[in-house]
Amino acid sequence: MRRPLHQSSHSAPTRCGSRSTGVQAVVALTVMTLFVPCVANFLMMVRERGLRVGLAIVGVITPIAIFTGAGVNFVLHAFGVQF
Repeated sequence: MRRPLHQSSHSAPTRCGSRSTGVQAVVALTVMTLFVPCVANFLMMVRERGLRVGLAIVGVITPIAIFTGAGVNFVLHAFGVQF
């Protein structure tokens, strides 16, 4: 069965319609805090440490940020936290 283009199989409706929930905001802020903030920051790491180390830092930090966000999401949902 094919879906129309405007329907996505990856997005689930939130409690507030199209607005993010408090848990989603906390998870997003956690991931953004841990993630390399911008291209300029990455370029400074490359300039100071070299391309190999800069890519290694991004390669390590990205999974850490994503898995930490997933863990925070799991814990908040497991304890039924809502705000």
